[in-house]
Amino acid sequence: MAEAILTRSENPTTLEAALALIHLRAEGATTHLLAALESTSVHVLLESVDDWNTSLILEDTEGTPHLAVFSSQDQAETARQDYGSAAYQSVPVDTVLLCRSIGGTLGLAINPHDDVLSFHLSPTIFAHLRESL
Repeated sequence: MAEAILTRSENPTTLEAALALIHLRAEGATTHLLAALESTSVHVLLESVDDWNTSLILEDTEGTPHLAVFSSQDQAETARQDYGSAAYQSVPVDTVLLCRSIGGTLGLAINPHDDVLSFHLSPTIFAHLRESL
């Protein structure tokens, strides 16, 4: 079943495989996702590639800010079009470096524009991930 979900992606990433397990509500999927995040890179959308403060930040329904990250270049480009963010550029970044660069009370929104391969880490869980890395 996860393979069927991943056929949507031209070259599925390890992170996308973990997100497919989340979508299927597989046992241990969240733990697997966190392990995949630790060993992969993601893409962020920045208005200025020299300034992390220009990254795409989205708010959930409760107003909690989440840093938008994407599992692949294709996901980032699709999101850029979906959000009408022509000024943003997609930049690949190692997740460990990302966690060291971003502080505060942000959550993490992975592929927030995608109905299937998406997941939100609360600010608390994202803080624990940052501390563990």
